[in-house]
Amino acid sequence: MVTFIRIALRIRRNGGSITTTVFAATYDFYNKDKRKAIEVISEQKASKKMEEQLSNQPFK
Repeated sequence: MVTFIRIALRIRRNGGSITTTVFAATYDFYNKDKRKAIEVISEQKASKKMEEQLSNQPFK
């Protein structure tokens, strides 16, 4: 349990690039509404990352 919490906190602190990988690997297990939510979250993260790369200033 403690290990899981540490991993979850580390993912949130570092931006969670593994989160996208986990969503992609488990995409077929989700229903239609959850799939749409995953797509929206992924698109938001991608646009935030693009803005960060274009401005050369990290977002917090």
